[in-house]
Amino acid sequence: MTGTDRQISWASTIRTKRLAALTNSNSDADCYACLQVTDAKWWINYRDLPDVDLMAAATKASDIRNVTAVTASITDMPRTA
Repeated sequence: MTGTDRQISWASTIRTKRLAALTNSNSDADCYACLQVTDAKWWINYRDLPDVDLMAAATKASDIRNVTAVTASITDMPRTA
């Protein structure tokens, strides 16, 4: 998780509680999307969202992260003439 030590501590507690609640009633894909979010600030900012909104936000955040990673890897590829 990324953030200050204090943010990470708080966000880890939030994430653990939210994931425990989600695993009982949601799909593995929803939980996986939540696990992909490693920004402590994100967990703190979205801590009060209802489960369905949290999963949607996590899916969006993980999709953005994946697109950014793919774009970076494409940009780093050697160009051929």
